[in-house]
Amino acid sequence: MKISRWLIVYCLITTTAISCKKEQSLNKDPKSFNEIYETFWREMNINYVYWDIDKTNWDSLYSTYKPLFNKLDINNENDIKSSVLYFKNLTAKLTDSHYSISFQKQILKDSSIYPAYTRNISFKKIHNKYDFTNLVTKYLDTAYLSSSYFYSENNTSKLLFTRLGTINKRILYFACNQFALLRTIQSKDPNTTSLLNKLDFYLNESTDIKGLIFDFRGNNGGDIVDLNYLIGKIIDKPVHFGFVRYKNGNNRLDYTPWINTTVSPQSTSKKFQYPIVVLVDNYSASLSETFAMVIHTLPNGIIVGERTWGATGPIAHNNIYNYGSFIIHDFMNVTMASGEFKYLDNKSYEEIGFPPDISAAFSLPSYQAGIDSQLQKAIDIFMK
Repeated sequence: MKISRWLIVYCLITTTAISCKKEQSLNKDPKSFNEIYETFWREMNINYVYWDIDKTNWDSLYSTYKPLFNKLDINNENDIKSSVLYFKNLTAKLTDSHYSISFQKQILKDSSIYPAYTRNISFKKIHNKYDFTNLVTKYLDTAYLSSSYFYSENNTSKLLFTRLGTINKRILYFACNQFALLRTIQSKDPNTTSLLNKLDFYLNESTDIKGLIFDFRGNNGGDIVDLNYLIGKIIDKPVHFGFVRYKNGNNRLDYTPWINTTVSPQSTSKKFQYPIVVLVDNYSASLSETFAMVIHTLPNGIIVGERTWGATGPIAHNNIYNYGSFIIHDFMNVTMASGEFKYLDNKSYEEIGFPPDISAAFSLPSYQAGIDSQLQKAIDIFMK
């Protein structure tokens, strides 16, 4: 599972608050593994935002792995491959569930490090990921809409799949596999734009709709601007849902003050008065988790499904906030959160995930029998 990057961070911070980082030159062309290791450890020491809650003993690990990296020869292919295991073990217990490492050297093109994935998938902490795209259609009224939009980001081809329909003529159902909704409108993609216009019609003009289901199972996040775009359609005043802070110095615990995170309504939006259900599973990550958290603050909001993935921190390029993700030239790219988020209850759900209000565990026998037991649980809320 690859979690989509958040392109814009929750809120802006003044330049003075984020420009306190002392500039330290990275090795432009490291000549040894000792240089690579020292650079990696230092950048992690400065940029990583979860040192306040992470239980990793970073200083102890430094002493343990320093002699191991010193023994590696940067010109030896076997040593280069061995370094991947060292970095994997170094980062295995990090709290940041966005955290990943990719490698630039051709010999390591098939190697990557993703601690949260290893913990959740490889160690069988959660079930396998399943596709509900076809299964849900038997629950929808016949005139449902679907759209596929292909786009490129960071030289990678991506697909945004959206679906809109009604259930029993009175429950509005919307699903997307990731958040790239506004960019489809800006690109003038006709199919997705038409679907989103139909969503507006149901929310603003239809008198038949008495409930709303957002299905974000398997949704791995995406563009933060979609949070205001989508939730902004169903609220009539700003919604405060949490707090975010960033690093602002070289010491591990140098942070900005906590800043409120808020979602704002659209100028033409109306408050949705009926129950709003967000359907999530273990693979709902990043922005889809944030979406669920916002809806959870609403008096008519209900979260159904499973505990989410647990990647709650925003991501931005290092040159925006001067912290977070970084690159070691000619060797590795490190992706991690650029800010630390906590929910309205002052708790961090990083790594542990956000819990549902109504639990609906995935059932493989039901799935194999053509039954979407999780969606049915959501529908049952409106039948009471």
